[in-house]
Amino acid sequence: MREARARFLAWNAMGGAFHVWPDLWQLLPWPSLVEDLSGAMLDLHSQPPFLNLLFGLALQASIATGLPVESLLQPVYFAVGGASVATFAVLSRRLVSRPAVRWIVVLLFVANPYLYASLHYVFYTPWELLFLLLSALHGLRLLEHPSPGRFAAALAPAVLLVYTRSLFHPIWFVGQMVLLAMLARPALPWRRGAMVASAALLLVAAWPMKNLARFGFFGFSSWSGMSIARGLPTGEPLLPSGYQARLGAFARTSNEPPAPGAVARAERLVPSEFRDRPALASVAKPDGSPNWNHYALIPLSRELGAAALATLREDPSLLLMKGADFYANGFALFEARWPYKTGYSPEMTTGQGWAKAYEMVVFLPFRDYDPAVTRISTGFAILFPLIVVAALVVLWRRRRRWNAPDRTVVLMLFSIGWVLAMVLFVDGPEGNRVRYSTEPFLFLVAGWLVVGRRSDGGGDAQGVQLARRADGEPSEDRLDQE
Repeated sequence: MREARARFLAWNAMGGAFHVWPDLWQLLPWPSLVEDLSGAMLDLHSQPPFLNLLFGLALQASIATGLPVESLLQPVYFAVGGASVATFAVLSRRLVSRPAVRWIVVLLFVANPYLYASLHYVFYTPWELLFLLLSALHGLRLLEHPSPGRFAAALAPAVLLVYTRSLFHPIWFVGQMVLLAMLARPALPWRRGAMVASAALLLVAAWPMKNLARFGFFGFSSWSGMSIARGLPTGEPLLPSGYQARLGAFARTSNEPPAPGAVARAERLVPSEFRDRPALASVAKPDGSPNWNHYALIPLSRELGAAALATLREDPSLLLMKGADFYANGFALFEARWPYKTGYSPEMTTGQGWAKAYEMVVFLPFRDYDPAVTRISTGFAILFPLIVVAALVVLWRRRRRWNAPDRTVVLMLFSIGWVLAMVLFVDGPEGNRVRYSTEPFLFLVAGWLVVGRRSDGGGDAQGVQLARRADGEPSEDRLDQE
């Protein structure tokens, strides 16, 4: 924890100040958040609500106190980063029993400059990192001593994650919940467990129900069609940004004018009852950047998704080509890289030398990255599948005697696999940044593999008990009684 704090302060000392970039696509126009926060949340359809609610509360607190938004949010993000490091350290102690290996695993996490870059601007990356780590830690505790309360504690950060990032779709949540219940059986009381699961599902369904009632679609984000269309031809020319021409009112930078006729078409798509709602009817934010929560994005995204699916039905091989490109030119890159061109991403406002050193050691680049060519450029692209396959082999060999750490590795592999699939087959041009939230899981799985033996902690005995019960074998308690 002290090392992480020192690196955070070092980032600040190198000029890495905290930033609020209101032109981020994920953020609503700030006047709507200031003037009518609850109404703005009702108008939000492009994203889950967590980030905009946080930004809106910070704006209102800034007005009330006179303090800059940056000054209010930087301590919050520092605390989130600290909590993530602490949670990761606890997980590493429970999953990686050899101290030397555990030290390396923790160092891989806290030495990454991208961790500190992500903590220095308003975005959801630090939050999804924390919620994923907490879901794994509470999942481990549930699997050590199953109970309805621990089941609820393991599901709570997963619910928060669904409300934070659309990448973690409700389908992911259902898979996570079912997997937890299966791994904890039969020690988890099924009736009370079912009550906990039902309550969690109701919470997850609340926001999609709001969107269904207000906008006519059931989901957390109206951008799903656009995401499916990324990397696929949809029967029209692409803009320089890579987006289709029908998005011309929005697919532009702040200083670029909209495509001719695009604004008029977008305005025609707004129903009359929403034309007085700036978050839904204004094509641009106050700084001139596009408003990606405009109502027109709902039908336009639906059109793009339908066109992309029609294209895939005609030529399914495009999905594999898309996946190969998104893996080589996205997922397998160092997360601080900007995948659209050479160099580092905009959030790397400092620390480029630090980033290059970390990238050389951990990601093992062996050729220059060229975004115009689909080819492997990092050793990480080769190591990643080897680590995952090796973990699956070990788990298969131990399948009748999993302990709590083994079962926690299963949980982590589920999230790693989910994010991989979403990057490859849905929306992966920035797959390296998308992958980053599951990178700590990969480090923990690698450490668990290197140690190669079971922990001597209490979780091991509990895991043996669960495995025996699942296989119908008598538990130690019953053997003692007999």
